[in-house]
Amino acid sequence: MTAEIVLVFIILVVVLVLFATERLPADIVALLVLVILVTVPVFKRSPDGGFVLARYGLLSVEQALAGFANPAVLTVVAMFILSHGLVRAGVAHRIAAGLQRVAGRSAAWLTLLVIVTVGLLSAVMNNVGAMAILLPAVLAIGAQSRIAPSRLLIPLAFGSMLGGNLTLIGTPPNLLVSQALTDSGHAPLQVFDFLPTGIAVLATGVLYFAVAGRWLLPIRPSPTDPSAARELRRYLAELSVPEDSPLNGKTLAESGISERYGLQVVRIHSGTIINRFPSRHDVLQVGDTVVVNGQQADVLKLVQTGQLDLLEMANSDAPLTSGEVTMLEAVVVPGASFLHQTVVQANFRTRFGVSVLGIWRRGQAIHTRLTDVALAQGDVLLLRGSSERLAALAATQGLLPLDTVEPTDTGARRTLTAAGIMAGVVLLAASGVLHIAVAGLLGVVAMVVTGCVQPGRLYRSVEWHSVVLIAGTLPLGTALEVTGTATFIADQLVAWTGAWGPLVVLAALYLVATLLTQVMSNAAATVLLAPVAITVAGTLGVSPYPFVVTLAIATSTAFMTPIGHQTSIIVYAPGGYRFFDFARAGTPLVLLLLTVSLVVVPLVWPF
Repeated sequence: MTAEIVLVFIILVVVLVLFATERLPADIVALLVLVILVTVPVFKRSPDGGFVLARYGLLSVEQALAGFANPAVLTVVAMFILSHGLVRAGVAHRIAAGLQRVAGRSAAWLTLLVIVTVGLLSAVMNNVGAMAILLPAVLAIGAQSRIAPSRLLIPLAFGSMLGGNLTLIGTPPNLLVSQALTDSGHAPLQVFDFLPTGIAVLATGVLYFAVAGRWLLPIRPSPTDPSAARELRRYLAELSVPEDSPLNGKTLAESGISERYGLQVVRIHSGTIINRFPSRHDVLQVGDTVVVNGQQADVLKLVQTGQLDLLEMANSDAPLTSGEVTMLEAVVVPGASFLHQTVVQANFRTRFGVSVLGIWRRGQAIHTRLTDVALAQGDVLLLRGSSERLAALAATQGLLPLDTVEPTDTGARRTLTAAGIMAGVVLLAASGVLHIAVAGLLGVVAMVVTGCVQPGRLYRSVEWHSVVLIAGTLPLGTALEVTGTATFIADQLVAWTGAWGPLVVLAALYLVATLLTQVMSNAAATVLLAPVAITVAGTLGVSPYPFVVTLAIATSTAFMTPIGHQTSIIVYAPGGYRFFDFARAGTPLVLLLLTVSLVVVPLVWPF
């Protein structure tokens, strides 16, 4: 083992710890790795047995930055934009409407229908895009059929992961293993090369939930339940400004209502004038009625100071919507602009013109000082504001509404145009006329020219944190190759399992990949293991294709934890799940898919 290999292993350990602990955002970890690979000092043995500095950096600057020009990364960018075009043109909404029409009241039938629908959508569009369309529809159907959201949302998340295995563009791991093959001198995989194994994978998920999986799903309270909604809304109070109040003539910022007592001012009544969007600069006057939201104890503390008088504590049935003002429940998705900020730091009122009335996290509502709670991915926020402002916030800042939202343009012509463009991209790539990255970028141009995607939304529709994560971790895969680390790991894997044949080695690779993807991005896990998979095949003297296809399947099985994939993070809070609910429902499916993969993959892709 050389000093360079030791150095790469140290970097790998640090990366895994950072990904697993989430002390830093995943995309920042990727950029940190990129910088380390270029700047880390590399030592070599001197003739006297010591170590001397050989150079700085395991990779050159060109090698480290090559990920940002990688065709797989550009394809991922194009797929985000094309998915947005499909959503905006109403393609996916029409599919969701069809799902609502055919869904019955049977939990079993609805579960299977959800998995198949989201799986087929995820084959041609981004997972989060598919979830954004189907999540509100599934919640609405579940409410109509009196089926707990927790019985439906894990199948929805799992189905989106399983469906990505159907095509080359369905999930980033498929694109990444294809690019790894190209980089190693092998022919890349084509758009529909994944279809036979993808059908087997999706069918396995459907059969699993039809026979046994649905009995492993919990029944949990959800913020979409009426009782949970009451929990989020119940701490509302009306306060009046008495004649002797020291707050008379002071602005809201000067009053300290938010900063000192953790309360939010929802509206201010001044005679017949109602200020539904109060700002920090609004001045309080004697006789004003101030409606606040917060913990009951904090309201009483403020009243006890004599600065404001308590009129009434509003209950959960108090009207909070009137005229242009309404409420919306929405999930904070990975990559949201205000992640890790408190409600005060995010400045929802001034920046977006909406109020945060409640937060639901890990199965329960948070009532204590909402202004001090740092927002996390998967949180469900109860928002209040005008319909236009709420829609704009959800569309641009990383929120996924739990209520059905109509697409921007549902005209039949626009819908057919967007669907035709996506079909053209797939056909051009599948026929070999254009590289998938070029076909995708051509599709993006067509979406903009035809009006399916607005130029102003072009870049906002891309999940840049995912793009940076992939581009930043690709150099680590290069480092595994150029330093000989991939060969070293492959040799060890073959030494431990090779005596039992390539099928056992394939099983070992699947298990390693599955465990990695439970705690880190599936794209990052694929980048790390793709060079190893190809090297293992070379060491065994067999075809690399069954190994990379199995790797792509394994890194799409982040079923055992809610943090392994962004779709699981999205459904975590709306389903009211607990951490181990995913392990209980997901572990048997992982083992079942391992068995199916070991049977099907070698049949489709012989050794």
